[in-house]
Amino acid sequence: MQTTRLLAGLSARGKARRWQWWGLAFVAPASIFFAVFSLYPVLSALYLSFFNFDLFNPKVFVGLANYRYLWESSTFHNSVIVTFTYVIGTCVSIWVVSFALAMIFNARFPLRGLFLTIYFLPVVMPLVIASMIWKTMYNPSGPINAILHTNVAWLTDQRYTMLAIIIMSVWKGVGYYMVLFMAGLGNISREYYEAADLDGASWWSKLTHITLPLMRPTLAFVAIISIVIGVKVFVPMFVMTLGGPNGSTQVLTLNIYETAFQYSRMGRAAAESVFMCLLLMGFSVLQLRMFRSANR
Repeated sequence: MQTTRLLAGLSARGKARRWQWWGLAFVAPASIFFAVFSLYPVLSALYLSFFNFDLFNPKVFVGLANYRYLWESSTFHNSVIVTFTYVIGTCVSIWVVSFALAMIFNARFPLRGLFLTIYFLPVVMPLVIASMIWKTMYNPSGPINAILHTNVAWLTDQRYTMLAIIIMSVWKGVGYYMVLFMAGLGNISREYYEAADLDGASWWSKLTHITLPLMRPTLAFVAIISIVIGVKVFVPMFVMTLGGPNGSTQVLTLNIYETAFQYSRMGRAAAESVFMCLLLMGFSVLQLRMFRSANR
């Protein structure tokens, strides 16, 4: 009897180990892909940030000199401020507009599918093409000024340039986040609203006491994804303004690009990349903790 139990235990352990090896085999391709195309570039940038390197001469170790430069550089400080301005202006607008649209499209009405398609079409449009279209529209003699009956230099007057890019970014991304919010709203049971209707709850009470609390996981996901995408923005500024005028749209990514490929300061560009990576990680961790504490 004991021998039989021992053999059965060994057989079960053998099967468990085989399943573990099968699991590792399935996970290995994704893990290798992540290590080669994500982890290695990050570690390589961290290593390069301690060197002075211009692609033409051997690397020279400079320690924390590149990070000291970031602390003292007004150009880098400006790019951080511009990035924060873009992220706040774009993300807050997208959250409000996409959530409002999701609430509207959560109901059934005629031509709902057509309007959903119209709002989602900009999402599938390549960002380069969208930027070129809006650059043409923002031309002083373009349709925007014609509709508004103005003569604003949207992309050459630094008072309006960031606003112009934010409007384009909201138009481009609102459909994607609208769909995410609609998915979150679809997971809320109608029984909560029916019970609230029986108690005579107002629309605002149902929104603040039912919809928003039950949407916290979706809200957290949308907040993190939108901020990460906002911090990494590059194409609109590169295509529409090249960071101008006077650096008013020179975001972090564009500053990194110019530092690396225009001025051949690879070490400084790597230090800026490390800063941006830490910034994104900090944003993500902070938001996750905020939403977790709110759920307790």
